[in-house]
Amino acid sequence: SNWSFSLLRRLSDSMVAGAPRLEEVIGGFAEFAQGAVLVAHNAAFDARLLDRACRRWVGRPLGMPTLCTVKLAQRLMPDQRRTSLEALSEHFGLGSEGRHRAMADAERTVDLLARFVPMLQERGASRVQHLIEAQEDPVSPRTLEIHVSQRDLEDLPEGHGVYRFLGRGEEPLFVGRATNVRERVLQYFLDADHMSDRQLGMIAKTWEVSSTACGSALEAALVEAADVHRLEPSYNRGDRHLPRSSFVKVSVRSGYPRVFVAGRVAADGALYVGPLRGRQFADDAARLVAAAFRLRTCPGPMRPDPAVTPCNLGPAGRCSSPCNAKVTADDYATQVEALDRCLRSRFGPRELVASAGVSSGMPDYGAFQAAARRLERLAQRSHWLVNALHYLAVAPAAAREGHGPGLFVAAVLGGRCAGTWEVRDEAAVEQLLAEVQRIWDGQWPARDELPTADASTILASWLQESENADGDFLVPLDEGEQESLALARTRLAAALRRDGSLP
Repeated sequence: SNWSFSLLRRLSDSMVAGAPRLEEVIGGFAEFAQGAVLVAHNAAFDARLLDRACRRWVGRPLGMPTLCTVKLAQRLMPDQRRTSLEALSEHFGLGSEGRHRAMADAERTVDLLARFVPMLQERGASRVQHLIEAQEDPVSPRTLEIHVSQRDLEDLPEGHGVYRFLGRGEEPLFVGRATNVRERVLQYFLDADHMSDRQLGMIAKTWEVSSTACGSALEAALVEAADVHRLEPSYNRGDRHLPRSSFVKVSVRSGYPRVFVAGRVAADGALYVGPLRGRQFADDAARLVAAAFRLRTCPGPMRPDPAVTPCNLGPAGRCSSPCNAKVTADDYATQVEALDRCLRSRFGPRELVASAGVSSGMPDYGAFQAAARRLERLAQRSHWLVNALHYLAVAPAAAREGHGPGLFVAAVLGGRCAGTWEVRDEAAVEQLLAEVQRIWDGQWPARDELPTADASTILASWLQESENADGDFLVPLDEGEQESLALARTRLAAALRRDGSLP
């Protein structure tokens, strides 16, 4: 393999004095870095900072694999007592100009990696993965310490389900889901050669494996999300269990809500459009929605001041410029209400282009037209919103001892998952619909009885993907309309009469 490294030109303070804030660029960096490896000296520290920034402003951790030149130095140069960047630079004669300056340190880290790669190639490394694996101590034996009996593993279910690794005192270590629980869990206990040291450590701490059989991938995803939220297992990382998607979000926490792209639905009262595939499409859709309703896209708190010079969106007519107090809070709220009405009435997305004040020949006309067309296709399939949407997501329920086939039902009301049920007889159907009516009447359950907001992200993605695959189906509901509840009753009862098989 050929290893090549390129250096960026040196930056000065004056060059970055007017640079955008972290929240403005972290999303672009996350997309740029997708599929790459983060190389740094003491990489764990940098990875933690980037993950935290991505969670805050992108809605997910960065999640990049890391290559640490400190660890490589410790493995390749065991006699080198000091492994700081300065000490290693001195050892290799790399010089010390610009020490503790970002670009100089980055260049020196690349120089160190360039020294380490030939040493690793001599040991047989030919791929990036080999470099990553070389960070671990080769002296330490990679043994798989198992405390769970083979019989317990063989008793796990073979279909869809959720599994949990528990420690000696039933401490929750990890929660995962699989289409075949037994097969997936056995992989952890039989294949040490392809496991990371972190996974080996997790298995060594595992004394019990519990599981929940599920009737579908949808149910397994919802059960997994609920368990991760409830148990907070130590080996689960962030929100990796959630589907990767994007939503146009209109935050309503401030007096002047802004439009931006989020990676998930949260229980925060915001307005959402999505889910949307592709970050570029999501960015274009956010710009289109913001321009159509003249809402701001700038991050941070808004403190209107007539002395502030607005960005170019204000003079272009695409923002009402709350930054320099050209619009009152009440009038700005009216703009947000107009967007809310648009979502609830399923306003034609193509009309957004005209509302945005964009005409043919303008630089972003093509991008806005493409975004509008894709929004329209999304509207036809999933109503292109997760706010005012009401429906029952129905999938097969897992068989239970002493119970016949049944249905797994998740109720989404106002774009939020209001509850999940297993329905195995017509009495359970009546109880489910009565609960839906109770929620419509404003009698919501206590907060700790509601599913997490993660469920809404999962169901929104399911709604986008669902084509009645694997027997799943959707029952639309109209708030307060008894006719829609009657239709739901008929469809659910019919499915139960067919021994749980779905239409």
